[in-house]
Amino acid sequence: MPSNQRGTPVTTRFRVLAYNSDTVNPDIAPHRAQIRRHGLSERVRLDAGYVADADVPRYFAAADVVVQPYVSATQSGVAQIAFHFDKPVITTDVGGLAEIVPHEEAGLVVPPEDPAALAGAVTRFFKEERAETLAAGVRTQKEAHSWTPLYDALEELARSA
Repeated sequence: MPSNQRGTPVTTRFRVLAYNSDTVNPDIAPHRAQIRRHGLSERVRLDAGYVADADVPRYFAAADVVVQPYVSATQSGVAQIAFHFDKPVITTDVGGLAEIVPHEEAGLVVPPEDPAALAGAVTRFFKEERAETLAAGVRTQKEAHSWTPLYDALEELARSA
């Protein structure tokens, strides 16, 4: 059995919840067929469509990490929601995603259209047990981008006036 850097056994048991909200190409039947072909039906659940606001917390509570294999994007509301739930993000370096998810701080960033790099980042996340370290980075990012620094600056300005 493989072990991590601390010598703790790393199990190969996992479950994947994949979600496709692609409205341009919503057909997930080929993906489901591939999951079955590889014998992963017990480990991989693939959903598609709109997620109601009331269901969002349940999806994020079930996640250790949020993976976004974008080929192109400008920004991602999903990354922001992941941060709200203190979840690290593994994403591709497209649009402004690397600015939202600082590499090695709040998640991992890989080149777009590089399945090997994406798989390597996911594997590394679990083998190196990065969940807590990166979640702490997520909390740091949240604080840096919260209203608190602005309030503090305005209070300081008011005191000095």
